[in-house]
Amino acid sequence: MPASTLKLHSYCGSSEMVPAFLKLNCFFSFSASILHIGKHQAALKVVPEDHLLLETDSPDQLPKQLRSDDPAKEEVCLDAAGEPVNEPRWLPLILQGAADVRQVAPADLAAQTAANARRVFGHLQVK
Repeated sequence: MPASTLKLHSYCGSSEMVPAFLKLNCFFSFSASILHIGKHQAALKVVPEDHLLLETDSPDQLPKQLRSDDPAKEEVCLDAAGEPVNEPRWLPLILQGAADVRQVAPADLAAQTAANARRVFGHLQVK
């Protein structure tokens, strides 16, 4: 991977901007924002699979599905102020949402994004 490779953290730009960023060899990392209908999903649909990454953006961007006072919901961690925070354990929720938007199998998307992470962050252990 060239040193000039850019990683667009928690991408929230438009789908129209994707081609220009691809010319710069950018990788697009999507977080919980893709779980909501809108421009984030449109962008997720057009990013080539070999330039796609997923993230939680923990502790920010707790998925909306997990924000509730309903005790039947999954337990979430709270910060010092008692506010719910995002955690890496919610990555499968983001993976499922991304797979739904892209209309692919979650296992296939997991394998592709893990391979991309190894290419981009080769110095790190990615399982």
